[in-house]
Amino acid sequence: MRVLCRGVSDSGPLFDDILYRFLLTSLRSRRVLVVSPWLSPFELRSLKVVYYPFISSQRVDEVLSAAAGRGVRVVIAARCFDFLDYGLLVLALNTLRGGPRDSGVLEYLAASIDNLRDRVETLVNFCYRGKYECRLDVEQRLHSKVYVNDFMAIVGSANFTYSGFYRNLECLAVLPSDDAEYSYIVDYAENLVRSLKGVEECERHVVESLQSTLGLRVRGLGELVELLNNLSARIRSLRT
Repeated sequence: MRVLCRGVSDSGPLFDDILYRFLLTSLRSRRVLVVSPWLSPFELRSLKVVYYPFISSQRVDEVLSAAAGRGVRVVIAARCFDFLDYGLLVLALNTLRGGPRDSGVLEYLAASIDNLRDRVETLVNFCYRGKYECRLDVEQRLHSKVYVNDFMAIVGSANFTYSGFYRNLECLAVLPSDDAEYSYIVDYAENLVRSLKGVEECERHVVESLQSTLGLRVRGLGELVELLNNLSARIRSLRT
């Protein structure tokens, strides 16, 4: 087992190398499990995964999709929209109904809604447009960050995001498949994935929560993205 920590002055090249090796070996695995509360379709900072003729890319989501396209079982496990800020949406709706029109507040609202839309789109891209299986935590208890394939396991504090691997101060433990604790980590990740819900249940939870909390009717995550786009544009139009 190898433990790596990124300090205040460390640019994180070792994290880049570890992520590169995880993605490259994932293309030759039978199973890949990515367990992370937060996700983003980020890029490797300085390396490119080349596995001819299937993939040549720095984008982690494209590499995982390529692995799934080769028949690898790729499972993404994340939280189901605990970042939906109902207070923010209430403030935005009240503003449109004649609330405060300060330009600074309007820009803050629009930018915050854009950020929320981007996070919804990220999960939509991973779970609907990717070729892999999504399992989502509706109860919002998931906090583990575990990345497993047939050759290695990574456990630590870093989410599967650009900030997690390149910006925040994080630690990762890297276990090769012959490490005594490797099987324990794999079993933990598999059991965790089995305990989570499918994307359809997450979507139903979001739709019902928006209607019961705010009276907003959307039929799915695609309509939620459209609603947030429209809300942001209408907020910005109040500045003119």
